[in-house]
Amino acid sequence: NSIKILFGIGYIEKLGNEAHPLGGGTTAIDRISNSDFIVSGSVLHDPSGFYVTAWYADRDFDARTSLAPGSGLCVVNPGNPNGCGDVEAWYVNVGVYRRWNDLGKTSIYVDYLNSQGGFEGTAWTGPTAVGASFINDSEADVWGFGIVQKIDAAAMELYFDYKHAELDVQNCDNATGLVCQNQNLEDLDRVLVGGRIKF
Repeated sequence: NSIKILFGIGYIEKLGNEAHPLGGGTTAIDRISNSDFIVSGSVLHDPSGFYVTAWYADRDFDARTSLAPGSGLCVVNPGNPNGCGDVEAWYVNVGVYRRWNDLGKTSIYVDYLNSQGGFEGTAWTGPTAVGASFINDSEADVWGFGIVQKIDAAAMELYFDYKHAELDVQNCDNATGLVCQNQNLEDLDRVLVGGRIKF
């Protein structure tokens, strides 16, 4: 009845150990086991062209690394006993997709992404680092808008996309994890303009 629905769900599990040298003849085992769960869906009202697309993703690290502090990513130490932090993200895109001209259909949209985690346990070497510190908490917010114009005669799409990203990070001392501070990071703006031909 003029409403189209698409839905998908997926699960990925990665298991394995990788050995790499630390220097001085020593070697550590980097346990990179993790699992991903992803679900997505889209709803389109065909007569009006109004649509909503959304997805949710979650990555869990079963184990990460036993590397010494400062020797790599996601170090295990007294301040960060769990290694890599889990990642949770969701995204939504709302727009209109319909024909307004003879060239082809046009899509006009706004979108938003929120991601929590993913940087936890990685080394922080910024100018305001608390000693030899690691990232304890992180969150990213990205919003934007754009337009895509199809040109049916040339199997081409022309697009414009704007994104504004904000990242909040807290770093803590490696030795104890007790001395922490929030970082005032600069926002990022990106404009993407281009086209593609399908063949």
